Amino acid sequence: MSITKSYNKQNDTYYAYETEYVYDEAKQRKVQKRRCIGKYDPVTKEIIPTAKRGRPVKKWPDSSRQGKTPEHVTDNEIIQGMSKLSLRLEAMESMISSLTSELKSVRSEYDEVMKRLSK
Repeated sequence: MSITKSYNKQNDTYYAYETEYVYDEAKQRKVQKRRCIGKYDPVTKEIIPTAKRGRPVKKWPDSSRQGKTPEHVTDNEIIQGMSKLSLRLEAMESMISSLTSELKSVRSEYDEVMKRLSK
């Protein structure tokens, strides 16, 4: 068994394969069996595993919530999160209403200019 590297032109990536030659009775010759073991980084010369057993663990986006599952979230944390979301929603709604009124005024100006141009 040996490790070979291959370049994929379509996504510009190098892959590392575990290559093994097995004798095939039907063909009466050796056949190459390859299994992808990960991506190969030519700069660091490192193999990054892509299989489930070697895949890196995904991290939570917020480090304070790391390791918490929905069962471990308290009611107080849920209420705090909902109040934050409520404030964000109110801010976005006010922004939408101001942008809507600005859009109406720009549209009316545009209509007036088009009427003058058509005369």
